[in-house]
Formats: sequence, C-alpha cells, structure tokens
Amino acid sequence: MNMKKYLVAISLGMLLSGCSALQPTPSELGDTSRNSIDWEGTYEGILPCADCSGIKTTLTLKPEEVYEEVVEYIGQPDTQYITEGRFQWDRKGNKVILSNKRKYMVGENQVFLLDSDGNRVTGELANSYRLIKMP
Repeated sequence: MNMKKYLVAISLGMLLSGCSALQPTPSELGDTSRNSIDWEGTYEGILPCADCSGIKTTLTLKPEEVYEEVVEYIGQPDTQYITEGRFQWDRKGNKVILSNKRKYMVGENQVFLLDSDGNRVTGELANSYRLIKMP
C-alpha cells in the first residue's frame, strides 16, 4: 500500500471512531431500558381526560422499532385514533419517542406517558399516566 492510501485509511479510521464516540451504543451506557428490559410487547391503560371518562390507550412496541398506538376517548363516539410509525430511543436508552412526538419512559412491564418536555408527570395523578404490559 502506498503512503497516500495508508494515510487515507488511517484518517478514515480515526474519523469513524470519532463519530462512534459521539453516539454511545446501549452497551456503553450500562444497563438501560433498551438493553436490559424485555420492552417488546403491548401496553394498556386508561389515561386521565379533562372532558371525558378517560383515554383508553394501547401501545405496541415491536423490535424493529415500529409502534402502533390506539387512543380512544371513553364515552365519546367515533373518537378512536390509530397511529403507526417508527420510534427511536432517547440518548440514554430509557425513553421511546414516537413519530407523533409522544414520549414514553420504559420500565419493567410498564411504560409512563411523559409530558411535552419528556419528564414524568408528578402530583396526585402521576400513577395514572402508566400503561401496563399485557401478557
């Protein structure tokens, strides 16, 4: 290999190794929801609603980072909405971000709907924003 090709190969290797350092892999992060929890599956629950009896929500997460979210406003006719798309994990590997911008924190056999800033809901109703994994 001549010197020019050698330098190009070295430079390319350094560039690629530098890029991987910017985005850590789940194994570099230690235990995360993404790599240590069996997160694939269907989660269900009834979320709080200001002007209805509740929002029946079903979220299915698939291993190819595809999801389906079914939302139905209880007591209101013709209010079932189905969203399908891809999701991505946040940088720390503990939250999923759906293509419709909704965010869920993934826990053992449960997910928590997060507020618009990506934080857990706090206060009296905090536990009401939880969906439970179905067997």
